[in-house]
Parts: sequence; C-alpha cells; structure tokens
Amino acid sequence: YKLLISASILPLIIMSIFGIAISIDFNKYFTIFHEILFTNDLWLLNPKTDILIQMLPLDFFYSISIRILTYFILQLIIIFLLGFILREKEKSIN
Repeated sequence: YKLLISASILPLIIMSIFGIAISIDFNKYFTIFHEILFTNDLWLLNPKTDILIQMLPLDFFYSISIRILTYFILQLIIIFLLGFILREKEKSIN
C-alpha cells in the first residue's frame, strides 16, 4: 500500500500542474512539448497547405490533451485510493 500511495502522489501533482498550465495557455505548452520531442521544425504545419492541420485543427489537440490528462489523473486517483484502502484494511487487521 505504501508503494501505491507514494507512486501516485508525485505524478498526480505533476499532471495536475500540467493540466492547469495547458488550460491557461495551451499554445505555449503545445509548442514547448513539440520543441522537446522534435529536433527539427517539421512539426510546424501551414494550415493553408497541410492536410493534417486542416483535418485536425488546434481545438482537436486541445480536447484530446485534456481527455488524456483527465483519464490519467483519474487512474492515479484510483491507484491512490486503492493504496489508502489497503492501508486501512491493514490497520483494521492489526
């Protein structure tokens, strides 16, 4: 139970901060994300000529990012609660 609790707290805090940050300024953190992952500028697309950006506008990336982040945070909360329940169960046994 200690491992479940401790392994979920730090990622939960980090993902919550990240969620707040992208809610405040998605474009800034979207750019930082791509600058970290790509060593070139090929990820910069032209909305007038590139089909990918025409099919998947920025709103799509914002909504999918929020959805992924929400699911990940919910999973971390479940792991934390599982650790908490196991800790309480162990306390009641002793």
